[in-house]
This record gives sequence, C-alpha cells and structure tokens, in this order.
Amino acid sequence: MAVTLYGPWWLEAVFGETQSDERFTITGSDSADGVYDKRPLSVGIGTAPGMVSGASWNITFEFSPFGFFDIGQVGPFVIGDWYQSGIVRSATYTVKDYLVMTLSADYPTRPNYAERPDHGGRALVITCKSLDPSLRPGSPVVNPYDFTLPRETLAKYHRRHKQRPTKKQEARRLKTAVRLGARCSYESRAEIIRKNADRLRPLLDEKVHLTVSTNEAFGPADDRLFENRLNGAGIRSNFRYLEGRAHFDLDPADWKPVHGGLLEQIFTEIGEAAQ
Repeated sequence: MAVTLYGPWWLEAVFGETQSDERFTITGSDSADGVYDKRPLSVGIGTAPGMVSGASWNITFEFSPFGFFDIGQVGPFVIGDWYQSGIVRSATYTVKDYLVMTLSADYPTRPNYAERPDHGGRALVITCKSLDPSLRPGSPVVNPYDFTLPRETLAKYHRRHKQRPTKKQEARRLKTAVRLGARCSYESRAEIIRKNADRLRPLLDEKVHLTVSTNEAFGPADDRLFENRLNGAGIRSNFRYLEGRAHFDLDPADWKPVHGGLLEQIFTEIGEAAQ
C-alpha cells in the first residue's frame, strides 16, 4: 500500500518495537528517493531523509520477520524476505504546526496478522509536517467596513428620542428653581425669567401660585413686577392679592384647616399643580 503526498514535507521516522525488520521506500521525489530501514540490535536505530519534496511522490512501508537471522521460515513468511505493510493515515491542523500527517504501519490489515512474529508490537510511525506556504494561515483579515456611528448621528438620535421628564424629575427641578429663586429679589427673578424664558416655560408653566398681602412695608410692587414678567414670557401663573392684610394676619383662620379657608385653597392648588 502506497501513500501519495504532494509538495514539500518534513519527515520524522520512529521505528517500531517489533521483532521484525522495518523499512520505508520513497519514490518520485525530487532528491530523496531511496530505501530507509531499521537494523535491530544495532546502535544506529535507522535513518530518515528529513525534507522530501516533489510534485507528487510516494511512500511505502515494508517489514521482514526476523530479518537479522537470515535463516528458516516463520509461518507463511520466509525469513529475510520483505512484505508490504498497510498504512493508517491521520491528519491534524494547528496554528503552531499547521498541517501534520501521521503515517502508521498497519499489520492487522493483513489476513495472516495473527501468524506474524511481530504480532502485538508497536510498528513504524512517520510524522509528516507540511512545508507548503499556501497551507499556512496568512495575516489576520482586517474588516474593511467601519460600523462606528458618528457623534452627530448619536446626538440627533438622542434629541429625536429624548424622553420626557417624569413628574418626580419635574418636581425636583422646580424645587431647585424655587430654592435658587428664594436667594434673590423679585426684580432679579424677573430678569432671570426674561433671559431664560424658553428653558423655564415648560418647567414653571402653571406651577407658580403666590398669595400676596398688600399691607406690607414695601408693598406688593415687586410681586406685580414678577407677575407681569411671567405673563410676558408666556408662563401661566396664579397670583392672589389680599387687600389690607399683612403677613401676620394673612389668613383670618390663623392657618387652621377650616373648610373653604385660605389654607385649604393653597393646598388644593398645590395638589393640582403637582398632577
């Protein structure tokens, strides 16, 4: 049985541990044709050709039972004669070694295997490593396509799909605005409304409810200025002016929960604004 290989290969031979002589023959190669054998009980355990190349070349395995005695006959085999062996092929491919073909002598394929003197022993194995550069992987393939979205595209997407703030977020923003507004005068707040009307309109619309007493030392002038500024900015508000009252007697019921009283009105408006 002959095995045909193509192109350049590197061969490593390991002869068996049987009581038979073994050899392999290469034909059709560029410069490695010949017979390579094992000499049992000798110091040199055999030779191997190393690199073998050729467009198409063949390798065969043979064995000779007790060839070193050169006498007698064992079963159907004549001592000293050579008999062809079967060959089992197996292949692997790894990133490190690329394509590797393993050729193993297969004595059991012969019908008279049980009668052979090498029955049960490990036989000749040749490892063939391909040197064909076309079988070696090239450099990693670079993806020619770029699927990265430009920053402007992402910005447009977020603006288009911008989620409306929740009621909790609106309340937090309103609370922050009121806290900041309490630190400045009504005149300063009016100026803030004028400069930031477009941004504040969705936050403050129908959210400003103010009860003002008119009998104060400084009068309600600043409150009216603030109300006019809100109206001018298109921000709907609710200003309640209680004539003749000051902040000490603003609520006739003294801030008690009287039905229909000022406290109830204020809490009702707060509830409606929060919805």
